[in-house]
Amino acid sequence: MGFHVATEGIPLMGTYPTAKFVHDNIEPIRGRGINRGRRPLASRRATHMTIRFEEGVASPSGVRGDAVICRLYQTDCVTFFESGEVRISLQGYDTVSTRLFINAVLLPRQRVSSIAEGDSLYSTYSYPTPITDVLREDYVVPKEQQYMFSDHVDLKVDGIPIRPNICVVHSVNRKAMSSVRKLYAPFIRYATAMLKIGYAANVGLDIRTRENSLAEIKETGIEYWPGSMSSTLFTYENSDFLCRVMRHDDKKDWANALQAMAMVTMVPAYSKDYAGYSGRVMQYFYRPDHMMQAFKEAPKYAHRDQVFVCKELPLGQYKKNPNLKYINSL
Repeated sequence: MGFHVATEGIPLMGTYPTAKFVHDNIEPIRGRGINRGRRPLASRRATHMTIRFEEGVASPSGVRGDAVICRLYQTDCVTFFESGEVRISLQGYDTVSTRLFINAVLLPRQRVSSIAEGDSLYSTYSYPTPITDVLREDYVVPKEQQYMFSDHVDLKVDGIPIRPNICVVHSVNRKAMSSVRKLYAPFIRYATAMLKIGYAANVGLDIRTRENSLAEIKETGIEYWPGSMSSTLFTYENSDFLCRVMRHDDKKDWANALQAMAMVTMVPAYSKDYAGYSGRVMQYFYRPDHMMQAFKEAPKYAHRDQVFVCKELPLGQYKKNPNLKYINSL
């Protein structure tokens, strides 16, 4: 379980008037220490979570006025401007603690979360005007709106980003993907047969044997690269090289490519009583499933301009983009 700050006791704010009220009702720390003058948001000892008031601060729209700033450690995470605008800022700290602190300060209908693409996601939904409309029989609960952002996001009075980012997803063109797969069908049939014969999952190699095998492969002209199926095995460059080998009808090159992939997709594990040694010895084991997955993945990198279609979602909508790894690969 990871460490994160405890946000219990932080008063709910969400707007400038509320934040100003909270600020004015917290007694500053007295004394001569480094915390003198600070206003802790939670307990008096939680001096890493503070609130302060500043005058003459420019809002995101350029209006100068007062502002109330909520700070976690050395990061001004949430700023409430007198104009009604709000700035949410990570300042490079996209951590669990930062998001918990921000969400504790914002309104319940607003939250910040992390997404797989490496950015952050701001989610909100709008209250009806007037608020009493929620009591009507024909009232429909509004859909949640979601906006991606990298380091910070500026919100209007209604909680919608001032400069919202449009979410882009990449879907597979099935017809194009089918045509690409046909180019590699002969090699895939060859690899499927060979994996059953020479690359059993229970066969292990010691570190030196594996390194010698990689050196022999390099002499044949077949390039290999470090990586694993749990990390980024491919780049656009090395997948393009592998695909050229896979398309070229040369069984010798195919065999070398198969051996290269076997080496880089191996997984380390300890084995007992290996080569006359007692105790646990590190070995590398073949993963035929990883090899076949890699051969099927490579064409998606090499032919990304053909097989993927870019689509912009309506403003306020977010969808995961698992194919982004193929597009962003160098």
